[in-house]
Amino acid sequence: MSSSMTSPVPCDNRTKIIIHGHTHRPAHHTHVNEDSRFDRWVLPDWDFENGRSRGGYLSFENGYIHFGHLD
Repeated sequence: MSSSMTSPVPCDNRTKIIIHGHTHRPAHHTHVNEDSRFDRWVLPDWDFENGRSRGGYLSFENGYIHFGHLD
């Protein structure tokens, strides 16, 4: 599945967060289906060998998810 969400997300109404990564389009999306709402976090690809470090991570602080960049 690409980060553009051209395919349906396989989840049920218990799913609250989907995390996937190693893409060239990091983002945060909120999706609302007929009977559910969930957040999808897309992490960036990582590169530490081509002169400039690049990457990202999620952290959970004070009840919230935060996105951090490694560049």
